[in-house]
Amino acid sequence: MYKGLKMRWITTTTFEIVLPNGKVAIFDPWLGKDPGMPKQFELETTLDDITGADYMFVSHAHGDHVAAVQQINKRFCEGTSGGRIFLPGLSAHAIACKYEIPFRDVVPVFPGETYDLDDMIVTALRCRHRGDDISPLVSRQKSIDMGKSAEDIFLGEIGNIDELDWAV
Repeated sequence: MYKGLKMRWITTTTFEIVLPNGKVAIFDPWLGKDPGMPKQFELETTLDDITGADYMFVSHAHGDHVAAVQQINKRFCEGTSGGRIFLPGLSAHAIACKYEIPFRDVVPVFPGETYDLDDMIVTALRCRHRGDDISPLVSRQKSIDMGKSAEDIFLGEIGNIDELDWAV
């Protein structure tokens, strides 16, 4: 009997896909709470709303696409063989450090790469995050004016630098 994919929206940026074999892929892990986001965007999402996380895919380093990666990794991935968190190549190390993710769990990804996993084939496609005319320099200055930390500014800027986001 064929079992299809099950896809579920979790939050604004987070989707969960249950593969036919039961393994779970999480895309852009965020639970809807982030100190940098306005209160009106907060959601009542918790780890209990996540089915599992055999794989996690992060498209870029902005908080609303990555902030729950540590919590989900600790709950579902700790003690596995690693190599299950696919992060943008340019900021993979910085994300791993900020969210205390063991680097053995990280796969740095660049647009154009393909991964033949046991359960699926994943291709990273170049995409564009920003649909506005704000340059990275202006965006950086806005972050400085808002009092963001140097680390958050770095991750935010890397999150869209040269439009090197990726999509699966």
